[in-house]
Amino acid sequence: MNNECKVIQDLLPNYIENLTSEESNGIIKKHLKECEKCQKIYESMKENEDDKKIEKGKIELLKKVKKKISFLKIILILILLIFVLVIFRRIVIMEIIKNKYNNVVNEKMNNYYMRVEKYDGNTINIAEKYYKDGNYFFERKFGEFDGDISKITSYKNEENQIKLYENGDEKIESNNIVEGNIEPVSEVGDFASNAQYALIIGIDSAKISDKEYYIFRNNNYERYVNKETGLLEKEIDFNNNTITNYYYDFGVVKDSDIKEPNLDGFVEE
Repeated sequence: MNNECKVIQDLLPNYIENLTSEESNGIIKKHLKECEKCQKIYESMKENEDDKKIEKGKIELLKKVKKKISFLKIILILILLIFVLVIFRRIVIMEIIKNKYNNVVNEKMNNYYMRVEKYDGNTINIAEKYYKDGNYFFERKFGEFDGDISKITSYKNEENQIKLYENGDEKIESNNIVEGNIEPVSEVGDFASNAQYALIIGIDSAKISDKEYYIFRNNNYERYVNKETGLLEKEIDFNNNTITNYYYDFGVVKDSDIKEPNLDGFVEE
């Protein structure tokens, strides 16, 4: 190897990287045209350098992909964390409501007045119940707004139970009459049920007429639960276009409110 070839070969790595001067480039190009051996060494070095660039590009691409995957993992973890927190909040709210409802049941269920009103624009369904110490008077009126209204009456004391149905002149007394009894309503259940329920509903808060409510909602309904008592007070059913209102009053029922109905004109069946 002569000295010129040695010098040229030493310069080839910088030449391939475009680090040599214009003057050196001219000398190198001229030598490569005249020297087949150096030309082959140049082509081999250039091919290796191209391979290195390709490999480097692949490595950089993999790094970018890994960064994106890591970023997506973080986003998914955050979404999952938010989802878990939302579900946890719903379960906590339902457990609070359950405890308040249980307090009502344990302390006040021996004496209460309840009224349920259900409307769908065409029909009416109103039920009232006076309950005290196992005795009660119950009455339900239902029918079309412009038509006949039916009424079911149910009375119970320690000694007797009476069930009546009437519509116009039709008056029937029968123990087979289905009265559709009403009791204070809870929107929630045990912990397992609440955990499942939390997956399909949303819970918001609202203040209506100086009362604080939790609003349970999905695409089918909205249900308003009193924050203080844990009792359901309103339901809007979007599927059936009905609105149901629940009214409660505790400790107000007197013995005189549980009145035995007049049986005049009723036919026993």
